[in-house]
Amino acid sequence: FLDIADLALGSFAAVLMAQASIDELRTELERIKMLRQAPMTVGKENGRYVRHEVEQKSVESDIQRIHNLIGICERRATIVPAREMLNVPPERREKESKVLGVQTMSSLWIAKEKDLLLLSDDAVLKGYGRNEYGVDGCWTSSVLERLTRRQLLSEEGRKKSLLRLVMANYWFVNLSTELFVDLYRAARELGALAVMKLLRIIEGPDCETRAAIGISARLISEIWKRDIITAADQLHLGQILSSLVT
Repeated sequence: FLDIADLALGSFAAVLMAQASIDELRTELERIKMLRQAPMTVGKENGRYVRHEVEQKSVESDIQRIHNLIGICERRATIVPAREMLNVPPERREKESKVLGVQTMSSLWIAKEKDLLLLSDDAVLKGYGRNEYGVDGCWTSSVLERLTRRQLLSEEGRKKSLLRLVMANYWFVNLSTELFVDLYRAARELGALAVMKLLRIIEGPDCETRAAIGISARLISEIWKRDIITAADQLHLGQILSSLVT
């Protein structure tokens, strides 16, 4: 997503990023660098200690990814402290930071201070920011739509980006039926896992009933009209119907 992140941030006149967020990225970078010296790690799963081998190729890939992300943030955004936090009563500030995280709340406080939109895909945070601080926000999917509308990103590029978000367990709040069908066609080419993750979006109670029924009907029609219905298609039909009763 780094190429899209670079394009998206560069399309705005100004982008502010919390100092706490960039500090968290640097801390994570140093943590991963330490894995270079560790052939394996030990963790606890289901009450038992287990060992995991560290793949150095994966470590180097993660290091490069976070390093590049930090570079994009520093190049495209202005890093600022969250001064608004000083206006928040200490007890409330401590509670919010503990529940939602210092980095998260810092972004919210900056949006409040500067009267800016909060770019976040956290529905809970956006609801809290709107109700408690009067801060409006936007979704990554909305930013992708904006890029396409301004002809900075092709429609095909937008769909590929949305599908990548699906594979990363992204849950969409607003998606048209026709766009969902297009994503289904692309996911079908990738295999069962991509289709399963896409169909999770229309499961209740997170998806409105009318939207879920409309999308499901359109998908069933899409499959039913095929000359040959494969075993995979039959599996998808079952998953679609299952989504409606979840």
